[in-house]
Amino acid sequence: MSKINDISIQKAPLFFSFLKQIIAFDGSLEIAPELHEKLFITGQCECGQKDCATVYLRLEEEWNPQLIDVYLINTNKGLVIIHLEENGYMEVEALEYDDYPYQAEIKRVLAGDFSAPTDDEYLSLENYFKDIENEEIIKIIIDE
Repeated sequence: MSKINDISIQKAPLFFSFLKQIIAFDGSLEIAPELHEKLFITGQCECGQKDCATVYLRLEEEWNPQLIDVYLINTNKGLVIIHLEENGYMEVEALEYDDYPYQAEIKRVLAGDFSAPTDDEYLSLENYFKDIENEEIIKIIIDE
């Protein structure tokens, strides 16, 4: 994980829009609308895999203990795993899709470039959600 100063999620409107839409799509997680005022980007995954667009965040306060969990959102456009952790940390683990629409914006923001997303980036976000579908999740239970 990158070690940088926390950056307000408001500096990454495309990513924040993605996050709100993927949460609404799944429907199993309800986060307060004022989240944008209290959520900060702390880094991104640096694994180097082309199909990884994982972003690390921190809430100014603790998450509601009832929300602390792992939320799997498996779609035809990749797998998004949202980890709400103690101490206000959040991981948006986005895998198995080569072109998550916010990737270029996150790289810019983490480099200190807070320019507005382009029309093409917004179109990419719109196209991502245009024909998104739930995929069946197969859970494997391992006996210990």
